[in-house]
Amino acid sequence: MELQQSLQLADIILSVLIIALILLQRSGADVGSAFGGGDNSGNVTYTRRGFEQVLFVASIIAGVLFVLLNLALLKYPLA
Repeated sequence: MELQQSLQLADIILSVLIIALILLQRSGADVGSAFGGGDNSGNVTYTRRGFEQVLFVASIIAGVLFVLLNLALLKYPLA
């Protein structure tokens, strides 16, 4: 397997990983608050802890790796 094919395979795997990491994260806003309802007054702060913090950091790292990998793919265009 040549380098270009390896980079493309890694790109596909990383993009699926990013999608999974983002979908696993909990949404901070409820549906009711989008329409003016909900219990929140709008000034409640929220800190991520535990596994949620791990998911957040992992999705940032995966995003940065995705950008760097695609920049590397620019150096090796499709044949």
